[in-house]
Amino acid sequence: MSRTILAAIAAFALGTTALTATAYAADVVEQPPAPPAAPIITAPAFTWSGFYIGGNVGYGWADAGPNDDNGVIGGGHIGYNYEWNPIVLGIEGDMDASGMKFDGRSVDYTITGRARLGYAIDRWMIYGTGGVAYAKAGPFDDTGWVAGAGIEWAATNHIVPGIEYLHYGFGNFDHTGIDANADVIRARISFKF
Repeated sequence: MSRTILAAIAAFALGTTALTATAYAADVVEQPPAPPAAPIITAPAFTWSGFYIGGNVGYGWADAGPNDDNGVIGGGHIGYNYEWNPIVLGIEGDMDASGMKFDGRSVDYTITGRARLGYAIDRWMIYGTGGVAYAKAGPFDDTGWVAGAGIEWAATNHIVPGIEYLHYGFGNFDHTGIDANADVIRARISFKF
């Protein structure tokens, strides 16, 4: 009989252990793995480096003689900048039609080739510029110099509006004895590639 009691106690103990283990197993909830963290995507920093092309329009004040005329000036430009943070080095060429007159002679157009030296503050750049200028006024033409300054703002990574002042100087314009000068203020917009 003691064997029967021992067997009954053992069976009871095993059954209780099995029930307890089953109860604990039912309480265990397997959690799905956490999704991977989303990658952090940052926009690349803006750079002034690259080619650009654009247009400009403004007003010019001629200073060559008593029969000068001021007038609208406008045309296009093309250039390249290289940013060496925060310094920006560049070259630019432009061609503008002109409504000015040098001492009664209509200035048909001007062409310049200029170097640019700028200082970038994120999407803003101030710069100085200077180089060679050419002007055609009726049957006369001459080569002189041009210098100025400007400010540009990168509205987007590709659209860059700005404003620029240029002074043109032509001593003894085409051997006529006239020292022709002009001051131009123009708005400009460029598409940066």
